Amino acid sequence: MPSPHTTNRPDKPTANQLRYLRQLANRAGQTFTYPTTKHQASAEIRRLKKLAEDSRLEREVERDRLQREVELPADAAAYREDEVTGHGAGAHWTHHPDERPAPTAGAERKLASYELPDGTERALFAQRIRGRVAISDRPTSGHGRVYLVERHVHSQDEMDALIAHYIADSVDRGEPAVLVPTNPELGR
Repeated sequence: MPSPHTTNRPDKPTANQLRYLRQLANRAGQTFTYPTTKHQASAEIRRLKKLAEDSRLEREVERDRLQREVELPADAAAYREDEVTGHGAGAHWTHHPDERPAPTAGAERKLASYELPDGTERALFAQRIRGRVAISDRPTSGHGRVYLVERHVHSQDEMDALIAHYIADSVDRGEPAVLVPTNPELGR
C-alpha cells in the first residue's frame, strides 16, 4: 500500500516537506520559491533551519515600529470616540463643558530663530503633544505658513542635531527645508 504522502512523481516534494518548509519560512520571516523536487525541498529546509529564529524581543520591537508608522497626528478639531455618545440626531457630548478632559498638548517652547536670504524671519518651536515632542517651523511675524518638521523627537541630542541641520538647510536653500525634497544627485 503506498504512503499517503507520496505522489505519482516520486521526485516531487512531499506534503510534509512543504508544510514544514512553510512553518520554517514563517518562523524566520523569510519567503521561498516552492521546490519542484524532494532534493530542492530538503536543501531549502536546511537553509531555513540555519537562520536564527526571530527572538521575541525583535518581533515586539518590529511590531512597535510598525504601529508608530501608522499612527498619524490627530486633527486638533476632530472629536474622539469617548467625547460623544449616541448616534445621529440623538448624539450628545459625554462631558459637560466644565468637565471636559484637560488638553493633551503642552505649552510651546521657542527653540531657535533663523533668517532666510530674502529677509524672512522664522523660528522653530517644540510642543509636547500626547506625550511626544513635535517640532514646527513658523514665521516670527505671525503671517505665513506653519510647517510640521518632526512629530516625534526621541531625545534632546536628536532635537539639537535636527535644529542645527534644519536651519543650515533652510538658509542654504532660501526657504524652509521641509519644503524642498532632498536630492542626492544635486548634493542636497
